[in-house]
Amino acid sequence: MVGTLGIVAGEGELPHLVAAEARRQGWRVVVFAFSDPSTVAEHAHVIMPCSLTDIHAVYQAFQAESIRSVLFSGRLWKRELLQDLPWDAPGRQLMENAGGLTDEGLVEAVLRTLDGFGIQVLDQRDFLRPFLSPPGLLTRGEPTPGQWEDIRLGLRVAQQMAVFGIGQTLVLRQGMVLALEAAEGTDEAIRRGCRLGGPGSVVAKATHGAHDFRFDIPTVGMETLNTLIEGRASVLAVEARRVLLLNPETMIASANREGIAIVSVDHR
Repeated sequence: MVGTLGIVAGEGELPHLVAAEARRQGWRVVVFAFSDPSTVAEHAHVIMPCSLTDIHAVYQAFQAESIRSVLFSGRLWKRELLQDLPWDAPGRQLMENAGGLTDEGLVEAVLRTLDGFGIQVLDQRDFLRPFLSPPGLLTRGEPTPGQWEDIRLGLRVAQQMAVFGIGQTLVLRQGMVLALEAAEGTDEAIRRGCRLGGPGSVVAKATHGAHDFRFDIPTVGMETLNTLIEGRASVLAVEARRVLLLNPETMIASANREGIAIVSVDHR
C-alpha cells in the first residue's frame, strides 16, 4: 500500500475516477464528500460527509486518518462562498487568509493550511492521464476553414481569459465572441452563447500556461456535448493534453450522429 490518500470530493464523475485509480495504485482512500458520497462509495475505505461550515471536522479527520497526501477532485462551487455561511472558526480563518474569492487567494490559503499539517496536494493528472484529450480531429466531421479561424481565436482568448481566473470556456462565431465563462460554469456559458450564435457556433476550452492542475482540471463530457446539441453549436475545440474527455467513445459517437466536430489542438 502506498499510504493514505484523502480525496476532497465535489460534484461530478471525477471523484469516482480518481478514487478508482487510487485504489488500483495501492492507496488507502479516505473520501471527504462535499457532495453525494454514493458515487465514490465502492472505491473508498472511509467516507466522511462534509460541509463548508464544519472545516474543523475535516482537519480532525486529516489527523485521525494520518493523511499526508490530498487530492482535490470534482466541482466545488465557488458560488456557495458568496452566501453568508455560518463558518466555524477554522473556516473563518481560511477565508481571512484567502483575502477574497480569487482562485489564487483561495489556493494559497489552502496550501498554507495543509502545509501546516504536513500534507501535500497531489496533481490530478497522475490519476486521470488516460482521459487527457489526445491531439487531432476526434470526429468524422471537420470544421470549415472559417470555423478553424474561430477555433484558433477562441483558444487564444480562452488562454488569456484563464490567466485572470475568469473562466476557461468561450463561445464565438465568425470572429465574434458571444459568451465568456464566469462563475455560472461551462454549460451555462455555452447556453448563453449559443442563444446568440445558433448553428455554426464554436465552443473553445483552454487553460493558461501556469494552470494549477492540483485544484482544477478542465473537463468536458456528455453533459457538455448535450449542451452543444441543445444550442445547435457546430464545433467543440479543446486544448490537447490539458483538458479531460469523459466517456470519450460515447461522446464522439454522439457528436458524429449530431454532426458536431470535436478537435483537440496543441495551441501554445
